Amino acid sequence: MDDVRENEPTTRDIERRAYGFYLLRGMADGKDVEDWIRAEEELREEFARLNRERDFVAVDHGHSSLQRT
Repeated sequence: MDDVRENEPTTRDIERRAYGFYLLRGMADGKDVEDWIRAEEELREEFARLNRERDFVAVDHGHSSLQRT
């Protein structure tokens, strides 16, 4: 089975997150670049954390020597 994972957020993921910031601000204009950068940074951090967790689980389940006896 192939190890399929998304390593980075898609443009669509970033658009959705940035739009959420826009809505939370009461749809006030003028912060689109800041919203995009914030969304991209947050999502990249989330994806990196999820990938690290996935890697840890894969290693933990793949090596019985890691289990205590």
